[in-house]
Amino acid sequence: MLVAEPAAERGWSGMSRFKKQSGFTIIELTIATSVFAVVLLAAQAGFVEIGRLFYKGVSTTQTQQTASNILTDIKNNVQTAASISLQTSGNGYTYYCVGNTRYTVNINHEVDLSNPETYGSGGNFGLLRDTLTGSNACAAPCDPSGACPAGTVALNNPSEMLGNKMRLMQFNISQPNSAASPNLYNVSLIAAYGDNSVLSYTNQNDITTVYCNGSLNTGQFCSVSRLNSSAFRGVGA
Repeated sequence: MLVAEPAAERGWSGMSRFKKQSGFTIIELTIATSVFAVVLLAAQAGFVEIGRLFYKGVSTTQTQQTASNILTDIKNNVQTAASISLQTSGNGYTYYCVGNTRYTVNINHEVDLSNPETYGSGGNFGLLRDTLTGSNACAAPCDPSGACPAGTVALNNPSEMLGNKMRLMQFNISQPNSAASPNLYNVSLIAAYGDNSVLSYTNQNDITTVYCNGSLNTGQFCSVSRLNSSAFRGVGA
């Protein structure tokens, strides 16, 4: 004879076969996703800022190193030079001669290494270094690709001393006191890195007052280095 199982017992037995399920609600998942998105955005902003600081450091270091190399080269030549010719203009160029080394200056010209370097007056160069041979004294430069006028000497295997997107805002070799210290020379230069859009001037009529403008967004592609030093002529001869 079959005996019916009590309903209460059947219900309890049926429920016992299912394990209790647990999980996140839609609201909890939405909140968690939002928090994670905020964390990711903050991390991304941090990485971008670090990248900008890195490139700013690179541009600053390269500009300072280039300016320092120029200053060192000139000082070494001053110390061994038999004679020095201060700023001279001729044939459309501005140049100096320290011993047999000639420095040809193109002030405020941004060097563009993506284009061919040209050596004509006002060409695509910032600071050229070449060596005068023989008894040419301190002759004015001329473009080696053409015929040189009388009294000038073609640039002899010139080398560009500035890096890409760099320019000279000031370059000067002078004697601070030629009477009391005839062999003492001052060398000063201002080198800037960056396009016109990131450079500003405290005095618009004086390019030596140049500085980097803008925020870190653009400032990372700008740097200005000012150097000044002195050397005695003949001490290394």
